[in-house]
Amino acid sequence: MKIVHCLPIFILTLLAFSSSAQNPTDTLLTAQAFNKALHLLSEKQIIDVRTPEEFKSGHLHGALNINFYDEDFSEQLQKLDKDKPVLVYCRSGKRSGKAAEQLQKLGFKTIFDLKGGITAWKEAELPLFVEPEIK
Repeated sequence: MKIVHCLPIFILTLLAFSSSAQNPTDTLLTAQAFNKALHLLSEKQIIDVRTPEEFKSGHLHGALNINFYDEDFSEQLQKLDKDKPVLVYCRSGKRSGKAAEQLQKLGFKTIFDLKGGITAWKEAELPLFVEPEIK
């Protein structure tokens, strides 16, 4: 049972290494590999580190918005489950890369970072979730 649970992470790690990743706990994934991770991992935490305004314009389904620029950003990250994989993204990959470094320092075990951010996601023509406006 434990081996079956680890298999998706193993497969994603292999995918990441083929995408020129350097550290298996902080893995940079292409939009296609990141999308596969979203579907393969049953237990995961999807973190969008963009501003609330950017988040409202369209985000990945199930994502939690934790603004990278918030003063308590690190404290908000610490509230996440360190044992569950974290999939993190931003607009272009810069903020999520820094967030991935922070997550790693905080002791998170498995971190996947979207290479090129939501910009790469859109270029790959992958779906975004836009919340309906409340009138």
